[in-house]
Amino acid sequence: MLEPFFAPCAAPVPAVKLVSLLGYYTVLTLNSWSVTWSARLQTALSIVKLLALALIIVPGMMLLAQGHTENFQDAFDRQSLVLDKLPLAFYAGMFAYSGWFQTSFVREELVRPERNIPLAVIVSVITVIVGYMLTNVSYYTVLGTQDVLASPAVAVFPLVTAMVCIGDIYHLMNFFSFSRWLFIGLATLGLIVHRHRHPELRSPFKVPLFVPISFTIICLFTVAMSFYSDPVNISIGCTMVLSGFPVYYLIIHRQMSSRCRSPFCWWPGSPTAGLAKQAAKHRSALLHLWYLLTHPSAPEMQYAWYWLNDSGQWIEYGEEHPDHCSATVTSADLEKKFLADQKGIVLFRAGSQKYALNFKDMVQTNLIYETQRKVARLPKFLPSQGGQDRSQNMALSCFVCPPQWDQSALPDVGFKLVKLSYTSHEYGKIKTLFKKTMENYCIRQMQRIQNPTLWQVFQWQKEQMKKLNKSQWVDERLLFHGTSPSHMSAICEQNFDWRICGTHGTVYGKGSYFARDASYSHEYCAPRSGHYSMFVAHVLVGDFVQGNPEYLRPPPRPGNSNRLYDSCVDDLTDPSIFVIFEKHQIYPAYILEYSSETQCMIL
Repeated sequence: MLEPFFAPCAAPVPAVKLVSLLGYYTVLTLNSWSVTWSARLQTALSIVKLLALALIIVPGMMLLAQGHTENFQDAFDRQSLVLDKLPLAFYAGMFAYSGWFQTSFVREELVRPERNIPLAVIVSVITVIVGYMLTNVSYYTVLGTQDVLASPAVAVFPLVTAMVCIGDIYHLMNFFSFSRWLFIGLATLGLIVHRHRHPELRSPFKVPLFVPISFTIICLFTVAMSFYSDPVNISIGCTMVLSGFPVYYLIIHRQMSSRCRSPFCWWPGSPTAGLAKQAAKHRSALLHLWYLLTHPSAPEMQYAWYWLNDSGQWIEYGEEHPDHCSATVTSADLEKKFLADQKGIVLFRAGSQKYALNFKDMVQTNLIYETQRKVARLPKFLPSQGGQDRSQNMALSCFVCPPQWDQSALPDVGFKLVKLSYTSHEYGKIKTLFKKTMENYCIRQMQRIQNPTLWQVFQWQKEQMKKLNKSQWVDERLLFHGTSPSHMSAICEQNFDWRICGTHGTVYGKGSYFARDASYSHEYCAPRSGHYSMFVAHVLVGDFVQGNPEYLRPPPRPGNSNRLYDSCVDDLTDPSIFVIFEKHQIYPAYILEYSSETQCMIL
């Protein structure tokens, strides 16, 4: 770029470095300003690179086809092949292919990452291998070995020119590559160990075992050999890596240890801690609990047992879970054994793993790998005969929130929004439902709505519907609802109101409309700066009937004019739209913030 301005002399080194820095910060500024334009620039530059490589490859292949193979004589001379130089050659070679693991950084922004990440890695690596191989063959067809090494135009490192400002590029590459491949090797080793210890966990990406094992061995062997090849730069890199240990110990480890030493294991976020904080807030709940325990006519009280998984989700023993094998014991089994011996130990299995649950320490231990998980015992309430109404009110007052809720975000009045981790089970479940009909959109953020008042009313309504239907089960579904952003806060606080939510149409009745498909609700979401917001709600659809625009409430059931249906639908055989007339049948559970796929791309 600068050579024409300084011909016939070489461009000054400071000028080259200045232009390199200017280009670097231009790309950085553009990426911060607009992701869309950054993606377009990256696509344009990639096309330019491929065209430039084509200008090198095509003439080189033409000369090779004409028989110019003299530069390939003794091309694989083994005399210069020394074992101690292989790690540095590996670092230099893999630098050209280092973009393969960048795709994992944008997993949250990709549509169907389980398919597109492996596909992107395979296609990109093959493209780079073929392109680099043909380019090198073309170079060696025209130039000899010494000419290639002496040419400044052969080794081109995009954006790395800025790093030349601090020293020799090859020394810098060795220094940087050591830490990179050390942690890549340790990460893959950790995944192998984790998979061996927890075979019951769901594995979205499956490859033959010899692939990660071979990869890990090569990484760690290369890192070890590089100490011999370039001891100075590698020692500096190792020192910088080791310097992180005291920082981690002083800032992170000590704080975590102090939390774990809190009395009675009331760790932040545990159900026990949440109940303690909540009992302090709700003194009336404590009085009701005391009444339940002491009054002779009080309802029976039962307990459920939960264990804490890696995503911070509390899972009841014996319940089916998509990511974990069910235990051979249930909550009822554990409660019986606990009442018999409150300091005992229970042995059980989950899949191929064996566990021991210690009632005294409230800890579950894997007998093979000795890993431990926290355990919690939470109360449930069952009304005794003759005191049903009173016991229901007491159980309602003595509120127990869902195990997965954040115990530190339970307000006395109103609601709190809790951002979900994309690795959590909740996030994955909602994302799967959303992507069924919204493949061209990506979720930017998902928040759980924690409103204790609405949740208690929703649970009370569920129990009433079970009694009216004379069943232990009621049809409850996760459904989508689109509305104006101006209504979001009111819905989180007061629940859905058909007088507001039903303004878009009443073709199946004058109620609140919910959809099985997110694409339907998307039509009623008003964008803000290209971003959309949508509710996901727990809805007790119960027994439904075909809707009618004249309905102000569901019609009565046949043979009983006092009993109404629970909801109305668009199609009895395959319902996709549900109309709810009673807001207590709804709990607004999540808020999805999403945008079109083009706005989710990150360089």
